[in-house]
Amino acid sequence: MTRYIRVIIGGTGSSPDYARLIGADGWGRDTVEAVGLCQRLVASIGKI
Repeated sequence: MTRYIRVIIGGTGSSPDYARLIGADGWGRDTVEAVGLCQRLVASIGKI
């Protein structure tokens, strides 16, 4: 199931270290960064 579900976190209440600690697929500093990350994650789904 996690093959098709990606988890990202972000914003001032989190950090890249925390994202790794909880096993998130990514972290975004802000909305713009998060959208770019989502686009890359969606593009990678077809490559699995």
